Amino acid sequence: MPVAVGAEGDHATLGLGKTAPVRALPSTGDTTLDLASFRGQVVLVNFWASWCAPCLEEMPLLQDLHLRTSGKGLSVMAVNLDRHRMPAQGVIDHLGLSLPVVFDANGDYASLYNPQSLPASFLVGPAGKIHAVYDGVIGPKDVAEIEALAKALLQ
Repeated sequence: MPVAVGAEGDHATLGLGKTAPVRALPSTGDTTLDLASFRGQVVLVNFWASWCAPCLEEMPLLQDLHLRTSGKGLSVMAVNLDRHRMPAQGVIDHLGLSLPVVFDANGDYASLYNPQSLPASFLVGPAGKIHAVYDGVIGPKDVAEIEALAKALLQ
């Protein structure tokens, strides 16, 4: 279930209806990627770390979502918060992830969203506004809801 949150106060999660921050971050393959690359699409921005067991639990669902919806208007961008790339790259390789992963080693990008837990995901609409916030593990029901929201936002 998405958590409807506001953005009042210095320590609140970036909330519904707010513009999602855009920043170029290093990505796999020695490139950079940012949210602006997905403009016109719905994007699930997911914050995760290799040491976070719940993050690893949901990653196969996010990979499946990516494989089914990439190129159809819904994308996943996984933002890794590990201080060093090697542990994250190990997870990426072990799980065979092909979804876009960016690295936020200093947590600067995450601090703009200020997620209250890990994993945390923000559903960003085609115009760059946040339409849903998911604190904790995304499950199959959440994935179905994300797909339905994305379909509605793309119409």
